[in-house]
Amino acid sequence: MDLENRKSIFVSIAAFCDQNLMLTLRSLFERSSGKIDIHVGVFDQAFDNITPQLEEFHWQDNIRYLYINPIESKGVCWARNMIGGLYDGEDFYLQIDSHTLFKPDWDTFLIENLINLKNHSSLPVISTYPPPFEFDQHGNPVEKYTPSESIYSLRAREEGFARQDSHELKFMVAHEKGGDYSAGHHVAGGFIFTLGHFLEVIPYDPSFYFHGEEQGIALRAYTRGWDIFHPRHDQIPLLHLYKQKGVENSSHHWRKDIEEKRKIKWLERKATSELRLSDLINNNILSTGFGLGSVRTLDEFAHFSGIDYLSKTIHPSNARIITLSPAPPGSISS
Repeated sequence: MDLENRKSIFVSIAAFCDQNLMLTLRSLFERSSGKIDIHVGVFDQAFDNITPQLEEFHWQDNIRYLYINPIESKGVCWARNMIGGLYDGEDFYLQIDSHTLFKPDWDTFLIENLINLKNHSSLPVISTYPPPFEFDQHGNPVEKYTPSESIYSLRAREEGFARQDSHELKFMVAHEKGGDYSAGHHVAGGFIFTLGHFLEVIPYDPSFYFHGEEQGIALRAYTRGWDIFHPRHDQIPLLHLYKQKGVENSSHHWRKDIEEKRKIKWLERKATSELRLSDLINNNILSTGFGLGSVRTLDEFAHFSGIDYLSKTIHPSNARIITLSPAPPGSISS
């Protein structure tokens, strides 16, 4: 990869009534290396837009901002599809949630790792569930985890498919020892880093709602020849604010006070999304980009991942562990 010219990253952030959006934007830019051109596509679905804050934001020229009343929103996948229209040929693509914090020099770190992964795949994708942060009693963000050398691999839960008439699965983190990355078969929507043209080859399907989103992206990527890699826990340069169990989250699309004002309810969108996933698996989606690819088959995916969507069975995966060599001379941080 040519590193003589300055590189660029397009960051996708879909925000729904999220008071942490500006915190995320500040962390993203303040903790970047300054060596990369970073452009952020934001789709803000909220009652009050952040235009006044952006006008005073140091990096306002690097923000491409969309806004809509949350009652009119059609869900996260629809929002991410809209953000895809803001992509302008940047070299790399990062997808995060609007409640994310970054570690110093996250941008050069991710680029160097992706470059190294190109020794194992021409089309690498880095993704996993990031470690958590929380807010202390004073409202300050704090890291709430102990760094580990385990690889955070994503695996289907043993209970398998949710229902016999559904292809939806639940996933969990499997801790694997040794190496820097494991070859994976699933993505986490809150952290995807890859080559920029991923957005053009695998555009977000607005017919998906929430559940099934990550399965659909992973299947479309795999069958088009892209390879997913899960990083070591202590090598993930960002943090995620997870919802507390039993507590209704105001940034969820289906929150009651907004849902009751919509004509199309979330259960209807969820049912449409489930059918869309089944249509994808049964190869009934013929539109360019939204259907399965032709580089690999679902049988190959089943052998690699242990997830046989056609027979609806789960077996152990055949993932391999990868150790990265140091970044090559002339890397982006040198």
